[in-house]
Amino acid sequence: MTDAMHKSGAMVRKVSRMNHAMRSEASASGSLTDLPGCYVLLLHLVEAQPIQIGRLGLIEFPAGCHLYVGSAHGPGGLRGRLCHHLNPVTRPHWHVDYLRTVAPCMAVWYATGESANECAWAAALAQMPGAAIIAPRFGASDCGCAGHLLAFVQPPDASQWAVRAGIEHLRVLKVSAA
Repeated sequence: MTDAMHKSGAMVRKVSRMNHAMRSEASASGSLTDLPGCYVLLLHLVEAQPIQIGRLGLIEFPAGCHLYVGSAHGPGGLRGRLCHHLNPVTRPHWHVDYLRTVAPCMAVWYATGESANECAWAAALAQMPGAAIIAPRFGASDCGCAGHLLAFVQPPDASQWAVRAGIEHLRVLKVSAA
């Protein structure tokens, strides 16, 4: 096993432990709901690195904060979708699952409602100072958006973004590292 493979395996185990701790915290607090809605995952990548993202290919991700915008309008609502995102990745399904193997989730911003639109949320996030789309079409294979993943050196202010996006009742679930 090469040093890079060993280091990568150690990072995956650490991310899995951190995400498991977050999932336990979210479930215990009862703060997640079965209602439909949209969410933003705040993922932190410590070091720049290339990551294979399914059919999108190998993408060079910069170190920093990566915000992924998604929606949960199916069975289980936000609780079901976010529990998927907060569990360790066993077999990647969505683009963000590949990134989650090396970038722990540090917080979740979410709001309930059928009218919550992930494309509008991503567009508002893309207008925040410092936003960059480094993986075109990431998370946007079912719409015409440029991408639903935005990279920032430092995460934007949630309340300023919520005002820009027209979100009245944004909830923030902070994640503590285990």
